[in-house]
Amino acid sequence: MVQWIFRAALIIAGIAVGSAHADLAEQRAAFGEALRAAKRGDVEAVDRHREVLAGYPLAPYLDYYLLGNAFDRAASGAVQDFIARWSDLPVNERLRRDWLRALAHRGRWEDYLQDWHDPADTTLRCHWVTAQLQTGGADAPAVATRATELWLAGRSQPDACDPVFAWLEASGRLTPALVQQRMELALEARQYSLAGWLARRLDDADREFVQRWRVMQHSPARAFAVGGLPADSARERRLLVAGLERLARIEPAAARTQLQRLDGHFRFEPADRTRVLRMAGLIAAQRHAPEASAWLAAVDDADFMVDEWRVRAALRHRDWDGVRTAIAQLPDNVRGQDGWRYWDARAVEQAGDSVASREAYEAIATGHGYHAWLAADRLDRPYAIQGELTEADEPTIDAIAERLPVRRAREFLALGMLPEARAEWAGAIGGMSVDELVQAALLAERWQWHAQAIATLGRAGRYEDLALRYPILFQRQIAANALDNGVDASLVYSLVRSESLFMPDARSGAGALGLMQLMPGTGREVARRIGMQLPSNSALLDPDTNVKLGSAYLGSVLSRFGQHEVLATAAYNAGPHRVERWLPHSNALPADIWVETIPFHETRGYVRQVMAGAAIFDWRLGQEVRPLSSRMRDIPAVAE
Repeated sequence: MVQWIFRAALIIAGIAVGSAHADLAEQRAAFGEALRAAKRGDVEAVDRHREVLAGYPLAPYLDYYLLGNAFDRAASGAVQDFIARWSDLPVNERLRRDWLRALAHRGRWEDYLQDWHDPADTTLRCHWVTAQLQTGGADAPAVATRATELWLAGRSQPDACDPVFAWLEASGRLTPALVQQRMELALEARQYSLAGWLARRLDDADREFVQRWRVMQHSPARAFAVGGLPADSARERRLLVAGLERLARIEPAAARTQLQRLDGHFRFEPADRTRVLRMAGLIAAQRHAPEASAWLAAVDDADFMVDEWRVRAALRHRDWDGVRTAIAQLPDNVRGQDGWRYWDARAVEQAGDSVASREAYEAIATGHGYHAWLAADRLDRPYAIQGELTEADEPTIDAIAERLPVRRAREFLALGMLPEARAEWAGAIGGMSVDELVQAALLAERWQWHAQAIATLGRAGRYEDLALRYPILFQRQIAANALDNGVDASLVYSLVRSESLFMPDARSGAGALGLMQLMPGTGREVARRIGMQLPSNSALLDPDTNVKLGSAYLGSVLSRFGQHEVLATAAYNAGPHRVERWLPHSNALPADIWVETIPFHETRGYVRQVMAGAAIFDWRLGQEVRPLSSRMRDIPAVAE
């Protein structure tokens, strides 16, 4: 129901370019009927629509579905012929994979090898080995090589690999050394059931090794408390380093102590010590431990995470000299970013050099975005928000609109088949120049396909057109629900943009749904609290329902955190319980420092994006722009 309501809204809004023409309307209706027939393999029903669909951009999809329903009767080469004819369809790779699976299922091994290409698909790679074995290719060196590569995986492989591994064993190629190697890979991947199964093929020492590894990962402090030290060996060092790294995630100080204790007995490589010390330092910094700066300073061969957390560790404890020292150690291309320039200016200001810090803030404040506006707040000046409209190049837009993948994207969009539309659009813009991307973004905007307009302009690296990048959409839902829940509407707009780019059908890998990306459990809980019926999870894809529940949830976390917008925004992304753990324990902390030292990279970026977006939406709504400083009050210390 929701999908069809949204589809109708799209068409009414004028996205379906050309829908006033009867022939196109007739083609769309015919395609809908023919597509349903093609998916059930009804060739005759599809053929009845062929004439009216002649030249229709989506017509090849009918043959795609018909072919998929006729794999048992299709000749070898049928898929290749289709792909050669329609080489730019985004479904071609899936078609190849499905065809190869069908050939393997039917034991058509010669056809399998004839139509083989090498995909990143373990099942199909195992079928390739089986095909070679079934067609007399067992003696080819590549067969044993591929079979061994498939064996050496730290996770369980698909059932299709069982015949391959049986052949390795029967041919004497599955040596104890290979079994032991895979066992150790499984241990490193924390696949303990697989490791235990492999150890049963080996001796008692291997079975004991697996058990010790499991204990070391589950209870590293207890494992290291056991008296006595085994003999030094490369294998023993691998176990100990993995255990120390695990201990560092739980008790960083204990891991450093154990490393020091063991270092005289075991010949650890410098890289092994760095692994343990790096993890201990990063966890200490993310937990805001006072010793974190010293620990990170001692890490050799630092990577970008260590470099940046050296700055954050000093920031959290307001060690401004340490902040400047750590920033100076950043690579040149990183140190020149607005964020680190801002923190260097903050450190200069704290050192009492108001002239130098003001000059630095002024250089940053000329730009756009989170750190530019933090700098403007330090100068107590308004933001330089000046949207520049993107100039349309009509001949280029017309030429892009006529490209076949773009026409297919438009038709799928008009039919409400949004995942298919997005796949076609992604393929269409993949090889475009920057100038073409800009014009393609304008074309998507004309179709009112705002998410793709925003994303395409961002892909081009053009950020000046704030009207296009920050559209005012779902205004009825957002304005009413923000008011009902005592939430700033600009904050809600910014959150929706960050969560879903205004896509009502957005679905995350974790299962969050809709404009405000609500988890079904959260949606049900909020619905019960406000006395609203939520008939199904899919109801969260309805904009009215989603914004009502999302705004109510945002209002509840705002209330929980004393109407503090930074804390509520972080809680919306990472959960309230985590945010409570991140609160300072002694003195209040400036909000900019707290945001910069959020342990989660995703949440840190999310809060910055939402705060900056709220200011832009103030501007877009034609109201006074609230400075970030008014949204980013000091973070109160947790009550002891």
